[in-house]
Amino acid sequence: MFRESNQVINSSQTGQQPVISLRRKVALALFACFLALLACEIILQLTEQPAVSIRFQQDVGELDHLGMKRLAAIVENDPELFWRLSSNTSLPRADGPFFGIIANRQGLREDHEIPLSKPEHSLRILFLGDSCTFGYGLDHTEGFVDISEQLLKKTLPQRSVECINAGVPGYTLFQGWQLWRTLGQQLKPDFVVVCFGGNDMSSWDDKTDLQHYQHLKQLQPPGILGGSSISRRLWGMFHSLEPAQAIAKPRVTPADFQQLLGKLHESITASKARMVILVWPFLFQVEESRELRTRWQQEMISFAEQHQVLLLDMVPEFHKLADQHGAQALYLDQGHASALGNQEIGKLVADLLEKQVQNPVR
Repeated sequence: MFRESNQVINSSQTGQQPVISLRRKVALALFACFLALLACEIILQLTEQPAVSIRFQQDVGELDHLGMKRLAAIVENDPELFWRLSSNTSLPRADGPFFGIIANRQGLREDHEIPLSKPEHSLRILFLGDSCTFGYGLDHTEGFVDISEQLLKKTLPQRSVECINAGVPGYTLFQGWQLWRTLGQQLKPDFVVVCFGGNDMSSWDDKTDLQHYQHLKQLQPPGILGGSSISRRLWGMFHSLEPAQAIAKPRVTPADFQQLLGKLHESITASKARMVILVWPFLFQVEESRELRTRWQQEMISFAEQHQVLLLDMVPEFHKLADQHGAQALYLDQGHASALGNQEIGKLVADLLEKQVQNPVR
């Protein structure tokens, strides 16, 4: 009896050993695979070059073509904005349209960092725009953003006034919306001055900015997988950009422009701020055809009228100024305003905002 029982135990043990051995082998194999994947991930993370958007490449190429290599060196790729100004940059005053303070740590054209927490009882105005808002060809103190701040500090001595320059050369309204969504609304401004339309109507290829952004996101794996180099490599093997078409498209179509104005206005209002639309005047509208408006300017004027948004239409204002000073005195080129032109825009912006602060009308 004892001998039979012992045989059963030995038999049972003998039958379990292959199972245990197989489990160990599987566990060791899985652990080895994990270590191999981890090593590959670390190597790829250390050696992988960040994905660069086509729009960023196009912008740098455009700047190189225009002979603005210095500026091309201080813009950097950004997954949400296509590009942004590099942090903490400045350029010496030399031959070229960009010099002095270019960007603070936040990528804003300011000589100091803007705290996200707004001081109590302060008046904070955020300016979203392109190179015209940035202050092309001027020191940052000569642009209409800084001029507006200087004047508002004089007319509103009881308030602490901040005018924040978030203008970036080459930006469209789509990028302005993205900048507002990622940084602008965190600054909690009281007013947001929106000035776009010049770059929106330009055509760089067969896709709009929105389409490029959507394609860029499609090239990235979803969720937490986006943080893995291996996942990005594998995802990229099965996802690629659509072939280019022969038909060129504006970077932002008039229809997209109108929708973006609506999204921006809704978000600004939800943030308890007020939107101000600034219609930028081009030289040909002042010097040649005073009645002609671009589709994008028409969209801005129409949107402001329909939604009771504050509007500053600079086209008729520059007609008056041109009669007084001459059109050439107001411009550096076909679109960018001179120091005199920026000074006059700053006066009109400050006057509009001062009236709204003193006697707010909704």
